[in-house]
Amino acid sequence: MKTIQTIISQSQLKHVQDVEFRLAAAQREVAKLKAEHEDSVAPIEAILLAKATDVAIEVGELTCRIDWDVKRNVSWKNVCLARLGESVVEKVLRDTEPTRSPYLTVFEREVRA
Repeated sequence: MKTIQTIISQSQLKHVQDVEFRLAAAQREVAKLKAEHEDSVAPIEAILLAKATDVAIEVGELTCRIDWDVKRNVSWKNVCLARLGESVVEKVLRDTEPTRSPYLTVFEREVRA
């Protein structure tokens, strides 16, 4: 029985590389847009973070809000489990706060009939 070798073509690899490059460029542009204000007044994220509930957003199709990523460093848990045991891990989790990072979310407004 003859086995068929799977070949990943250079064009496939080039396509992936091209898309990754365009994605990275687009992500840099989005970060720049979020960090700048067209009137050079203040970055959008900074305005929302500073004023929390007292921010007016121009009425239109889109709106935005600040959302939060909440993360814990995973590697510390494995080290504690291996060296100190599960009870220490549980205590650390109870006694510490996870890292919170804000990020801007832009979305379409709900249309009310």
